[in-house]
Amino acid sequence: MTGPIALAGAVPYPYGGAPTSRMRSMAHGLAEAGAEVHVIATHDVTNAAASGSTPISSGPTLLWPIPGGMKNEKPGGLLEQHSRFVVGALSCLRRMRGEYGVKMLVIYNQQASIAFPLTLAARSLGMRVFQQYAEQQVPEDFAGRTRPFHYANQRATLLLSPSRTSGSIVISRALASLCERRGAPATLLVPALTSTEQGAAEPMPHRAAKAPFVLTYFGLG
Repeated sequence: MTGPIALAGAVPYPYGGAPTSRMRSMAHGLAEAGAEVHVIATHDVTNAAASGSTPISSGPTLLWPIPGGMKNEKPGGLLEQHSRFVVGALSCLRRMRGEYGVKMLVIYNQQASIAFPLTLAARSLGMRVFQQYAEQQVPEDFAGRTRPFHYANQRATLLLSPSRTSGSIVISRALASLCERRGAPATLLVPALTSTEQGAAEPMPHRAAKAPFVLTYFGLG
């Protein structure tokens, strides 16, 4: 694999929780395959040199930090955070396209309020866009008042994005089938660690049974 690739996700980078770890693994994997990887992610900027429009070295990748983070707040606050990330990411994409020749964008598991505008903007810049879906959540995954916003936002991604991208990256056959029904030109299945595999005919995954094994993790983020 050659050529520069942009990987965008509104998650902390390079250190954070599970989403950060998955996104970092994807970035490092693309770099090991020979790609020049530009990561757009949230970052606690502590010095003037690391502004939202200046890339900084992060292992084998270049990080384009968007100041601030994504907190689990009320819908109004989340929309403001999502808008801030999108505005910063669009500025980064324009520079990447013009100065680094980036022609491909991979969007990491983002909701519609982030994924959809990034998809349209990248396509207007002549980029190919791929959307990665790490999971498909159900209403019960969201508690309290935030449930309708989060659930509707995520469902909108699967309604709006697949047909407008160059392809989808999914972790189960159920998601692959859903993306294909929504018009995805191509689907890449990368199976995830799970105790069950949902059937392709099931639009929503069931809760996984208790796994017969234990995973222990040591390390940062």
